[in-house]
Amino acid sequence: MDDIAVTGLSLVLTPKPNKSGDSVLAWFDCKTSEVELYGCALVRQPGGRLKVWAPKLDAVDSGARRGVNFCNRELPATLVVKALAAYRALGGAHGE
Repeated sequence: MDDIAVTGLSLVLTPKPNKSGDSVLAWFDCKTSEVELYGCALVRQPGGRLKVWAPKLDAVDSGARRGVNFCNRELPATLVVKALAAYRALGGAHGE
């Protein structure tokens, strides 16, 4: 999955856990040869595991939902590696 690039990233300077204990460390955009995604999140879960959330879409009936599903199971793991590298390059320190 070398064709994935993080094209923009914004650090969350003071990550705060949500009700589930997940903390958004950064918001980022990425691009592959097939798709561009805007508004993904690099997230630290309780226990320190990192994951990526797909972009959130506003929905009239429920307020918000994830409108993208990662069918390729390698893609989220690769996005974590790429987003974490960009996060660290910008000085992010909450991803440890």
